[in-house]
Amino acid sequence: STNGSFKTISEMRAMVEPLGRPLRQRDTLYREVPAERRAIAEANDGVAASLRRTRLPVV
Repeated sequence: STNGSFKTISEMRAMVEPLGRPLRQRDTLYREVPAERRAIAEANDGVAASLRRTRLPVV
């Protein structure tokens, strides 16, 4: 895509697992990221708190 596309960790995993490819988180210099950072990303599906929205019930 010309402008990139937003994908969560679970969406990326669903795309690569059927292909037998490993899913690896990298930084902007394509280095491995620390386990602590990966764990935090996994806990939030790779979505920053500033992008997550509280969903209100539709009444």
